[in-house]
Amino acid sequence: MKLITTAKELEKEFRRLTEQYDYFYWSTAWASSGSKPFNDLLTNKGKIQKIVVGIHFYQTHPDFIEAFLNDNKVRFIQQPDGTFHPKLYIFTDKNYKWK
Repeated sequence: MKLITTAKELEKEFRRLTEQYDYFYWSTAWASSGSKPFNDLLTNKGKIQKIVVGIHFYQTHPDFIEAFLNDNKVRFIQQPDGTFHPKLYIFTDKNYKWK
């Protein structure tokens, strides 16, 4: 297990995992755009298997929504009766190794 305590470390780890692994399964409360990890995700769109992103509280950036609105592997969730707030990021490869 790796403890990540800063935004800079998190960005570095996301970028490394995005490059290293073949498939992504993510669920997150919201998503941003204009960052290096966002650009890496766009470059590696074919690796997405399933991503679920919350849009409640208007935290997900409109550019992220626009980039993935018509992608059937990306789903947006609005949950006004509660808070959709997961942070799950699974990266796998063709040999079933995962992080």
